[in-house]
Amino acid sequence: MLRAVFEAANHLIIVTRPDGIIIDMNPAAERALGWHRDEVVGRMTPQAFHEPNEVEDKAAAVSARLGRPIPVGFEALVAEALAGVPCEYECTHVRKDGHRFPVLLSVNALWDDAGQLMGFVGISTDITERKEREAAQKQAERDAQARLLAERADKAKSRFLAAASHDLRQPLQAVRLLLESLRPRLTGAPEAGIVRHMDEALGAGEVLLHRLLDLSMIESGAVRAKLGDVDIAALVGRLAEEFRPLAAEKGLRFRGHSPQMHVRSDELLLRRILRNLILNAVRYTETGGILVAARRRGSNAWLQVWDTGIGIAEDELDAVFDSFYQVGNQERLSSAGYGLGLAVVRRTAELLGHPLWVTSRPGHGSVFTLAGPLAAD
Repeated sequence: MLRAVFEAANHLIIVTRPDGIIIDMNPAAERALGWHRDEVVGRMTPQAFHEPNEVEDKAAAVSARLGRPIPVGFEALVAEALAGVPCEYECTHVRKDGHRFPVLLSVNALWDDAGQLMGFVGISTDITERKEREAAQKQAERDAQARLLAERADKAKSRFLAAASHDLRQPLQAVRLLLESLRPRLTGAPEAGIVRHMDEALGAGEVLLHRLLDLSMIESGAVRAKLGDVDIAALVGRLAEEFRPLAAEKGLRFRGHSPQMHVRSDELLLRRILRNLILNAVRYTETGGILVAARRRGSNAWLQVWDTGIGIAEDELDAVFDSFYQVGNQERLSSAGYGLGLAVVRRTAELLGHPLWVTSRPGHGSVFTLAGPLAAD
């Protein structure tokens, strides 16, 4: 019966003489270690299966525990078992091909009825999967900690920018006033071109700063949604009046259409989202037109901005909402924007709880859709 258990066990079992010479090993040990029983019988255990450095470390640890020197070698593996101390520890087994794997090893001394030492039996359990799970868990914890620290740093930055918003905008506003007062004095003068370039540079800086501050205000929690019933037909109409001239400057058609309906939202934030989407559509559309439309879908209203622009590749559909990401502007030209408009749109939509997504065909155009709950009649 003991032989049957020995042969059928899934654990690695190795039996030695009192001096550490192997006298038997079970099939599970053969499979795990890559040795046939006949190849290892007669060999010394440590040299056959153990990592030499670990045997040295084990000798030092057992010497300290038992209070007497233990030589490096087989004695280090069995000294605790001989002393009647529980002997179970993690170590590394070495396969015939040199591959190493972690095990939990238990060593027990075998005594006969007369109290004579007959040998030792070592039972090992492969703990590779457990170690991999532990490593994955530790990595996940490190990643979570890193994300937490990054989020805290990001929120601290956002809180600082939000708090300093007025102080950051004020110098630019002062420069704007100075430029406006200087412009009429230089009309027709050679320096007028310098003023024009300064005005363009200042405008670009103002756009970037305002977008950054918009993001920081949202992320810091300084912006709160004030929900109410928003008249979508009226909103779309006002947007069409505002942007039709801008689209006409590029030779683009601009249409707005919406049935009479109300959406539960914040009108100011909703307008900001749609304005950013429309500006983005105008920027990336050279021919054709832009449509701002609303329609009912179940209990929601879909507010959509259609364009016939350059389109977006499928693998970029999510990335376009990231900060500073732009389609077709690898050179980072400020004339093409800064890649913050859609980041502001996404953060604002999240603040409102309105789902936002985009569909697109490269070379044909894109459709940005914002879903908001219909207001009760």
